[in-house]
Amino acid sequence: MPKKITPDTEPVVIDHNSNTPPMTHDLSVEQKLDIIVTYLHRMDRRDHWRTIGGFFRGVLTLVPIFIFVASAWYFYAHGTEFMQQLTDMSVKSMTSQESLMDRLNGYMQPKK
Repeated sequence: MPKKITPDTEPVVIDHNSNTPPMTHDLSVEQKLDIIVTYLHRMDRRDHWRTIGGFFRGVLTLVPIFIFVASAWYFYAHGTEFMQQLTDMSVKSMTSQESLMDRLNGYMQPKK
């Protein structure tokens, strides 16, 4: 938005790095409006970046939900195979002649 500068008003120079507002009691109405417009443009830019950040945060929030739904579907589709493997492993470990303590000792001894 271009600023309209009339001959009787001088433009206000605003320091964008300063957080303190300029003294407004000796400014004209047009100059005060220019200051307000500058602050609104600054707020609009900040809100734009906050919106972009909120979008990415929302997308990252959906990732764990997607992982949960995909794993639930996989377990539903292949649950019988998984349970069969689990049952086979437990039957194999129960029917082995080696005791539990012997197997644990075998795992705990360092390999050479």
